[in-house]
Amino acid sequence: MTNERMRILKMVAEGTLTPEQGDELLAALDDNAQQTVEIEMDKQSAQAQPRWFRVQVTDARTGKTRVNVRIPLKLVRLGAQLSARFVPEIKGVPLDDLLRSLTDEQVGRIVEVDDEESGERVVVEIV
Repeated sequence: MTNERMRILKMVAEGTLTPEQGDELLAALDDNAQQTVEIEMDKQSAQAQPRWFRVQVTDARTGKTRVNVRIPLKLVRLGAQLSARFVPEIKGVPLDDLLRSLTDEQVGRIVEVDDEESGERVVVEIV
């Protein structure tokens, strides 16, 4: 039990505070503690940086994973910047858009392609 709680309970026991006042103060402490926890969780989420570039190929009919590759995002950024000089786009996906996704570090899907001929789904995402 925290010192603040003990002090409030002691003041109620001594008669300095009414039980109702003590209850209000304890509730205020609980609210403050909850807000502190929420603020700390928000800070941790903001600090969490995406770290992986993931490519997953699945069988469109069965959903079974055929390929699941995770590459450190820093390595992918370096490779993409080097290759941008030689390859302007990859099958309709401008490399500039890919580089922007990598440098903005936005978590989520970058590309999702369904290949009906081969029956595969390819998902490229940052996680």
